[in-house]
Amino acid sequence: WDSNGTVFGYNPSIPGHTAGEFGHNDFYPVVMAAAQVKGDIDGKTALKAMVAIDEIRGRLAEVFSLKSYKIDHVVHGAIASAAVYGALLGASAEQIESAIG
Repeated sequence: WDSNGTVFGYNPSIPGHTAGEFGHNDFYPVVMAAAQVKGDIDGKTALKAMVAIDEIRGRLAEVFSLKSYKIDHVVHGAIASAAVYGALLGASAEQIESAIG
């Protein structure tokens, strides 16, 4: 067990949500980078952004299990990181969508 880990997308009461995606909280530096670039992101906003990264990763894990396809969990983290970084820097929805690909 890794104390710095979380499991997303595991809910046995919902059919099809039992794969469970393991992930480290190693995407938080994205928030710190955005704060450094922007210069005016306070602690409350940074903490909410970190939670948003985990929430996005969790929602992605609920609808698409990477583990089922032998794809590493970092893909969900990359998508979440692009969305949150863009939002923190004031990107439009279209710009964030483009960043995610």
